[in-house]
Amino acid sequence: MKDIRQTLGENTEGLFIRNRQEIPQDFLDGLKDYRNATASEPCKDHVRVASIPVSVAHAWKQQGFDVFEMTIPEIIKKLKADGLDMFLTTDKAF
Repeated sequence: MKDIRQTLGENTEGLFIRNRQEIPQDFLDGLKDYRNATASEPCKDHVRVASIPVSVAHAWKQQGFDVFEMTIPEIIKKLKADGLDMFLTTDKAF
């Protein structure tokens, strides 16, 4: 994945910063492959639940949702609610 690119813009409300991050299809395909490959494996002490791009985490933080302060079920629920479940790396329930 690429780093976030920031650009400055201006509208009737003033100046703003736009954050963009390219999320290549091969990254999404890799997450899907991982999710499918580990679907039948039993849960261990550490389970990779999601791989959330920085741009998504940053946008959520601006909305008051800090991924570092939320529980796994809250993060999964937010991903699904926002239509971003392609970033999930497991279908297991928590």
